[in-house]
Amino acid sequence: MSKRGSLGVRVERTDGVQREDLVCRVVGLSYDFAVKRGDLFMVGEDCCDMDGCLDLFRAIDEGCLAVHTHNAEGYDTTYWRHPGGEWHATTVRVQ
Repeated sequence: MSKRGSLGVRVERTDGVQREDLVCRVVGLSYDFAVKRGDLFMVGEDCCDMDGCLDLFRAIDEGCLAVHTHNAEGYDTTYWRHPGGEWHATTVRVQ
């Protein structure tokens, strides 16, 4: 993985572990308990299943507020929880 601007990381690795719950190949993940935000790093142009991704990070911390996903194209999607508890997604492409 290598840094790509202020928005995130561009994943340059081509290996990864296929996760059926996420429906993608995963290189790694991180979680910041202080800000309650996770990052999921995927191979190639992979994208993940929203429900599977949120289930994974809520298993790490039930109070998770946001998850950023990254792939070879860069910063891919942000999932965030509104104060009412519902989750939303925004897809971002870094050029």
